[in-house]
Amino acid sequence: MEFNIDECKINKNNVYISGWCHKTKYKIKVVSKGEEKYIQNYIPRFDICIAFHEKIDNNCYGFKEELTFDDNVKKLNIFLEDEKESILIYKYDNRKIINILKKIKKFLGKIKRGIKFLWREYHFLVPPVMIKEYIKMILKDDKKKSVYNPRIISEYNSWLNSKNYEETDKTISEKITIISDFSNEYVNYVVDDDFSKIIDKVKTEYVCLIKGKIKLESKFLSVVENELKDNKSDLIYFDNDFVISDVYQNPILKPDWSKDTLLGVNYIGNCFIIRKNLLKNEKTFNLYKILLNQLDKEIVVKHIPIILYHDYNSISNGKKELLEYLRKNKIEAEVKTNYDGITNTLIYKVDGKDLVSIIIPTKDHAMILEKCLVSIYEKTTYKNYEIIVIDNNSEEKETFDLLKKYKKKYKNFNYKRIECEFNYSYINNEAVKMSKGNYIVLLNNDIEVITPEWLEYMLGYAKQKHVGTVGAKLIFPDETIQHAGIIIGKGGIAGHAHYAEKRNTESFNYELSIPYNYSACTAACLMIKKSVFLSVGGLEEKLKVAFNDVDLNLKILEKGYYNVFLPNVELYHHESKSRGLDTSLEKQKRFAQECSYIKEKWGKYLNHDKFYNDNLSKDYDYMLK
Repeated sequence: MEFNIDECKINKNNVYISGWCHKTKYKIKVVSKGEEKYIQNYIPRFDICIAFHEKIDNNCYGFKEELTFDDNVKKLNIFLEDEKESILIYKYDNRKIINILKKIKKFLGKIKRGIKFLWREYHFLVPPVMIKEYIKMILKDDKKKSVYNPRIISEYNSWLNSKNYEETDKTISEKITIISDFSNEYVNYVVDDDFSKIIDKVKTEYVCLIKGKIKLESKFLSVVENELKDNKSDLIYFDNDFVISDVYQNPILKPDWSKDTLLGVNYIGNCFIIRKNLLKNEKTFNLYKILLNQLDKEIVVKHIPIILYHDYNSISNGKKELLEYLRKNKIEAEVKTNYDGITNTLIYKVDGKDLVSIIIPTKDHAMILEKCLVSIYEKTTYKNYEIIVIDNNSEEKETFDLLKKYKKKYKNFNYKRIECEFNYSYINNEAVKMSKGNYIVLLNNDIEVITPEWLEYMLGYAKQKHVGTVGAKLIFPDETIQHAGIIIGKGGIAGHAHYAEKRNTESFNYELSIPYNYSACTAACLMIKKSVFLSVGGLEEKLKVAFNDVDLNLKILEKGYYNVFLPNVELYHHESKSRGLDTSLEKQKRFAQECSYIKEKWGKYLNHDKFYNDNLSKDYDYMLK
């Protein structure tokens, strides 16, 4: 039986109490100076249904009551009773209140940050385990840890040892030929000057390519043998770590096949398996070049999320290979090497001919909207755009005056009033119908432009045939991250990656350094080709508030497109202020139903996010399970 007192306020002889209990039949008894009172008002708590993965129904998990006692309350005990027992679940003693307040004051800063951390936007629920772990972190209780930090060598090695890899037969598989430029016990052929001659000698259907000195995990061959049984995969790759000073460290826990990520760094690494016939035109033994040459082919790629090799080599920059790939495919783009010296950012060139329609829903809060509009008009370097503001039930004169002012001032500004119950999906779908551009940007009214070239960068990716949605890095005014891609399954449904971390935090697997493929990005700032948006039916109007952007991204992903997050596009996000928090029972029930919709429709992605390794925790971003 799980329960919680959410709030208990005492004012002289009046006591206000609210909370929940995950049980269908129970009673709450409140005792003060021997006087006993029972709560009578039991209410539905749909969020509890979600937390415990139950069907949404009219339960009585919640309670809320104001009780009046004969005397002022100095001491108070609250009991939870059922047919079997009575449990003391809350104790109040006025004489200790001074000490309690001192402790609260001492941790005020951390508690404030914790509340902000947990009360995030409506994109996902915070799971109970995460709340418990966060409380432990506040209290500096490091004795019990549910996750490993991959950056701490001892923790990573402890995690790796827990996998209990079995020793297997180390004989070379008859299904693959192993080729390397460094001789070891597994290698069939050591590369010489002409790689194509070696390929001609190969009799097997598959080739394992190894660059430099690496150590294969003992389970490597058996895992590969098992994967080759169905003979469906064209390219197979695995997770790995590095050997530094004879110690395993820096694990690279990879996403599934990610085209845009590969253009930024050879995340697949120095060991992979590929069909021989895909190598027939390769003249040189250059693994990154070989991988780039597979990007435009219709091949089946399999990622095995197991640490199967340990690399002694450092990661090298692939700018030379990337530039050659761009020239070969006649792609006009600039390549910028990032500060780490390893990764590259690809910036596609745009000619300015494409009209971009920026759609901004709003309700009142004219000052917030104007801050957004001013930042767009004053900072945006790309000029071929239109702004469409959708006014949903505004009531304040300042809002109407602002819209009229901008309509008069700018030829590329327009607005439309839609009077209906707030439905984010419907509002934006209607706006897309009146848009003139071939590309649309869904933008919140509380966004402020930081990166002047934001539209050029996003449009460059949106124009690529394989790209679906393009998202941006959103920053809170306190210089912490609000959005850096969405992890499907985080918090039970979906959640922002690197939420509340510092703006320039170091990323785990390059995801904050390069244009990076995620399953989804937030619609607080999202660019998409209009034809792609319409081809999937736009935003799902059953999802009025929550997860409509997640659903849109996943529909596009199902169509075979890749969604990409651009860390070099930064905007401030002042958080949603127009709509307010979901505090009423009606809003809670709506939110619960939207959660259920996503779970039923996209269960396979909740279980396995293709762009977030299965070895990583869904409670703590980029931490080992």
